[in-house]
Amino acid sequence: MSFNGQPSPALKIIFIHENIKDIFIEKFVSEVEKLIIGMPSKKNVFITPLPEPNKSEHLTNLVNDAINKGAILCNPSGGMKNKSFFFPAILSDVTEL
Repeated sequence: MSFNGQPSPALKIIFIHENIKDIFIEKFVSEVEKLIIGMPSKKNVFITPLPEPNKSEHLTNLVNDAINKGAILCNPSGGMKNKSFFFPAILSDVTEL
């Protein structure tokens, strides 16, 4: 999630076997929720502003679309936005619909 997913090899999708899905999501959400959002010059900041205008609105639309099609938002802060800041949304049960 570093660099707001800008580099091509940035993490976008994680496939988890159903046998470990619940415990993985619980641990992953716990760690993601600890991430600090702010300007990159500040100490311990991990989530920084998005570089493109209206990118947070675009991401919000993608998250809402997935939820409307049956995906589950797993983290309480997922998808929260403030101007050019967007907190990572962890979604499960995403389908191709």
